[in-house]
Amino acid sequence: MQSKELSDHAKGFIQSVIESGEKWLGEEVKKMIDEANNEEEFLEDLMLYLTRMEMKLRDLKEKCEKLSGLV
Repeated sequence: MQSKELSDHAKGFIQSVIESGEKWLGEEVKKMIDEANNEEEFLEDLMLYLTRMEMKLRDLKEKCEKLSGLV
């Protein structure tokens, strides 16, 4: 799929990703767009990716909080 095939709402979200300054996230989103067959598939894949990332970050934050309590 190409980014020009996305709805205005999806394009707006991608703009938010770019504005976040997280280049690595923008690159991941670009890969997902390239690999998706349609916008629905892209959005489903993106939601799963973001959910997994959220869980990983939450786990890392908890570990860091435990470490900071030990210092």
